[in-house]
Order: sequence, then structure tokens, then C-alpha cells
Amino acid sequence: MEPEVRPVFTTVKIGEKFVVSAQIPPISYSLRPVYHKAKGIQKGSYIRIGDADKHMNDYEIYSFTAFKG
Repeated sequence: MEPEVRPVFTTVKIGEKFVVSAQIPPISYSLRPVYHKAKGIQKGSYIRIGDADKHMNDYEIYSFTAFKG
């Protein structure tokens, strides 16, 4: 991911099994959008809507990159 994502992992033992969770802290707006580096910003940027992920369109990407300036 670009910029690099640093999840915070938590492990809890429930009975005989371990449950692992990963929390992704929010990143500042000046560093957004976070995207899949191998795909590039155009094809690797997603937005979460409800319980689905959808590709960001050009306007959504532009909105974040314009905020940087």
C-alpha cells in the first residue's frame, strides 16, 4: 500500500482458540488516498461504502490529491 499501512494487531484467547484482529488507524487527509501500489493510484484506490469496497473514480481521487496542495 502507498503510503504504507501500519495495522495494530490484537490477539485474544477464547476457549482453546486464538482470535486475531487488525485495526487500521486512520491516515491524515494530506496523505490520502491510500492505494494498492502495484496497481497504481487510478486502479488501486478504493472507497468503502457500507460493507462494500468500490473503485474510486477520477473525481474522487482528484478531490483527495487537490486537498494536498
